[in-house]
Amino acid sequence: MGIVHRPPHLGRPTLRRQLRAAAILILVLAAIVGIAYSVYYFTVGRPLLAGRHHHAFGIVDLAGKPVTLEHSFVLTNRTSRTIKIQNIKTSCGCTVASHSTDILEPGRSARITAKLTLSNDGRKKARIYLDCGDRGVEVLHLEAVARRLQRLLALRETVILEPGRPIERSIVYLDYDSNDQPPSPRITAPPGIRAEFTQWTQVKRRQRTKALPARWRGTVQIEQLAPTLPDDAALIIRVGPDQELTIPVEPASSPGAHPTGSRPAGAAARAAPRSTRTPTDGSLILNCS
Repeated sequence: MGIVHRPPHLGRPTLRRQLRAAAILILVLAAIVGIAYSVYYFTVGRPLLAGRHHHAFGIVDLAGKPVTLEHSFVLTNRTSRTIKIQNIKTSCGCTVASHSTDILEPGRSARITAKLTLSNDGRKKARIYLDCGDRGVEVLHLEAVARRLQRLLALRETVILEPGRPIERSIVYLDYDSNDQPPSPRITAPPGIRAEFTQWTQVKRRQRTKALPARWRGTVQIEQLAPTLPDDAALIIRVGPDQELTIPVEPASSPGAHPTGSRPAGAAARAAPRSTRTPTDGSLILNCS
């Protein structure tokens, strides 16, 4: 009985056949996922109210005082039944929201106006919940990035000097764009005062996902050389093209001078930012989570 030799390609799948089978399997799985998503969207996941449910305000400058932003959502009842908005809730106390009407007939629209007050820098996210009773809950989303307009800060309000007694004061620089060390500041001192900057030390790295800045701290050595100081003496410190800080300087013998060399912390030194960019989109920020 003779031996029958079979070609190798008849005994096992070729590489081309394996790739074809894998491609068919991927297509089948993609079709199943697509069908499942379509069923979910048109039954459960599709919003009852048509219209934009998300708004991003972009970058908002904080110039020392809280900033209130506003945005209005226009939503339309896309169903064949009447929808009643029974209640509106927000995810934080700094957000308020109101609606133009609580009864939406099929095809009718409502305006949801939301206001958010920003007081700290960083990325802010907000949600607004529209309780539609047995029809479910509609969720609106808002997002903004807040940045301090004044990025050069002093930890003390006023410097108090005595002749022959040098002191050190700290300044802080905020960098929202990188972790690179900032340039050395340029210091303008009045006659009779010596002021020198030592070096920057990074105390906090930039957090990109939270939009929080890198924080750098530097030290300025200050000494009164003359026996008296001119009226309204002040140090002027500049970093980069647009960050400027003015720190008043007083003699220790002046009325109200603090014996420790400076007034208590808690108020920033007088700042004179040259940049005046403010939000111009007329929108309000909604903070819900």
